[in-house]
Amino acid sequence: MLLLQGFDPADPGIRYWFTIGGGLEHGEGPAQAALRELREETGIIAAAKDLVGPVWQRSAEFSFDRTRCRQQEEYYLLRVGQLQISLANPDDIERRDWLPLVEPRGADGHD
Repeated sequence: MLLLQGFDPADPGIRYWFTIGGGLEHGEGPAQAALRELREETGIIAAAKDLVGPVWQRSAEFSFDRTRCRQQEEYYLLRVGQLQISLANPDDIERRDWLPLVEPRGADGHD
């Protein structure tokens, strides 16, 4: 599972893990947005036929940067095996709020 770690700019001591994702653009469906966000945030290019799901949906409420947020979320599964991930193209908010990438490790804590 690919997770990123970020923090709340209003309180940098509050850290959290989150999945790749983001909002829908005009005329875009959830699966299209998932593929676009995956490409933008990691460099992974996938096709709609490769997505499974949505495998989970939820309504989330949280505070971020002193703003109360509510969002509807859909989660998709993409099996990828081993591949190279690039976090080289974050937008301004991602650049500000993501923590530096740490080298991923296997489930046993080793490479």
